[in-house]
Amino acid sequence: MKTLLLLLLISQLALSSNREFQSTRSFSTGGTGVASIESIDATMINPAGGAFAQGSKFYAGYMGGSFFDDSKDSNSEDDNLNGFMAAVYDSTDKARGGFLYQRYTDDGIRRNRIGTSMAMPAGKLTSIGTSYYYNMDKNLSTDKTDKFHQINLGLTSILSKKMVFGLVANDILNSYSKEKTVGTVGIKYALSDTIQAMSDVGYNYRGKFKETTFYKLGAQIGFMDQFTLRGGYKIDKYENARGLTAGLAWKAGKVLINIGYSDLKRNDQLLASFIDKDKSLKEINSSLVINIK
Repeated sequence: MKTLLLLLLISQLALSSNREFQSTRSFSTGGTGVASIESIDATMINPAGGAFAQGSKFYAGYMGGSFFDDSKDSNSEDDNLNGFMAAVYDSTDKARGGFLYQRYTDDGIRRNRIGTSMAMPAGKLTSIGTSYYYNMDKNLSTDKTDKFHQINLGLTSILSKKMVFGLVANDILNSYSKEKTVGTVGIKYALSDTIQAMSDVGYNYRGKFKETTFYKLGAQIGFMDQFTLRGGYKIDKYENARGLTAGLAWKAGKVLINIGYSDLKRNDQLLASFIDKDKSLKEINSSLVINIK
């Protein structure tokens, strides 16, 4: 009986390991971004943050990674993860919003996603937002495709000139049992004009707190007016992963080039995850952002 319960627990954790595609900025800072007021982050993380964004942007990004272990450099091509994303966001009207398309493969699932997000002021320094995703998940081993809808709600509040607070609830309709129904609280604090620190904490609000909590920390430092150096660390019990991240951004006029790197390992060697025991997942995330106006 105990063996059966353990197998059920492990299978449930394995089903819930499919991860979200991240912007390079979020990826480079440990996955933080619930308190971000970047418009592209609003399409993927907290839709409310787009209410305070400036201008209109186009985003094109790529993510790729492979599993590594001590015995050899990498595994088969089946272990390689990859994906790309395109998004556009308009921040010139009071009701601000954007669209995205994602296609990526992770943990044996190939996801195609189209989505839209919108943000509106709910006061001088507070905004609310919502995003909608239509997902098509193809299981590469069974060739079966699951299609489902997802609605997310978010809130962003500027607490002071230095601090921003964010709150987001994902998949509030619980439309797909394998998807993350995650609630996250985030804080962004400006230590100076060029240094920012970020933190996100949360858990699956339809799961067990101790088994699904996550903690993410990140920071970025601007220098020479054109460059931004980023770094982060996360411990995620839901995905059963932990690791360091880093990144660099270069701004040249209306064009911003981002590149990020992460090295993830299993958080608990006794439980299953998308990362096997004694392996690490090394990923690169790169993107091009163009300020349209």
